[in-house]
Amino acid sequence: MASGSLRDPDEDSSKEQERKAIASDDRQPTEYLNAAMFRIHRKPSRRAILADSWRNIAITLIDPGFLNLLRLGNIALSRGVLCFRRKFLWFMRSRIERITMVFQTFFRATGFCSLLFIASASARPSDPSINLTSLPDADVKTLTVQLERTACYGDCPAYTVTIHGDGRVEYNGKTHVKEKGLREGRVEADQIKTLLNDFATAKFFTLSEDYSGENCTRYCTDMPTAVTEINVRQASHHVKHYYGCGGAPKALFDLESAIDKLANVERWTGDVSKAGPFGTTCMDRH
Repeated sequence: MASGSLRDPDEDSSKEQERKAIASDDRQPTEYLNAAMFRIHRKPSRRAILADSWRNIAITLIDPGFLNLLRLGNIALSRGVLCFRRKFLWFMRSRIERITMVFQTFFRATGFCSLLFIASASARPSDPSINLTSLPDADVKTLTVQLERTACYGDCPAYTVTIHGDGRVEYNGKTHVKEKGLREGRVEADQIKTLLNDFATAKFFTLSEDYSGENCTRYCTDMPTAVTEINVRQASHHVKHYYGCGGAPKALFDLESAIDKLANVERWTGDVSKAGPFGTTCMDRH
């Protein structure tokens, strides 16, 4: 018996099975090799890539660590928004406070100026001691006389006329007049001195400032009102005269007519001698 290495029976059987498996495969050896290489080297499809991506995203979202990260991010964002709101509110409040301080300073200053104006106006009361019949020419040139007539429950003329000491006349027609709006005219200096005599005759600076309402001994409804005012030197006086008020002196009626006549307002108002209220009701007051 010749000497040599012994063969393992199990090894022989496994090789035999492998030969049988290869023999049972219908494909040729080259086709078998090509298929194996294709499975190894082929690229994944888009569907497979997309599926893998969504699977990875789902795994990431479900991961507790990622959820905690999102929670912390939301907390940080909310705190950041809160901090921004606080800073924004602080900024707006500081600006509002500054604007308020500016307006307070402005109104205090204007209020102080208003008080000074009121004080200066109150420092110019009616002065009965002024002798209107012997005013110097310098004072006459700076005076102003104004008469305002209001409407009534009817066709009463409403207008304002102002006579300046330098001779200028300003008219402003409102309702029930021939000419509405602003008009200008002139008067002579001697005529102004004559008007001052009428003011002195009426003792204008001693008259009450209000002849209307409760100051009337007799009251008639639906009548017009005349407001007469004079400014001369450092004094001024005005009188409100409601034509339905009993108790007003006749000299006041005459003075109002004298102002109209001097300014020649009829050229702008037209003939208003028949104008008046449509009706009136009178009552006595005790």
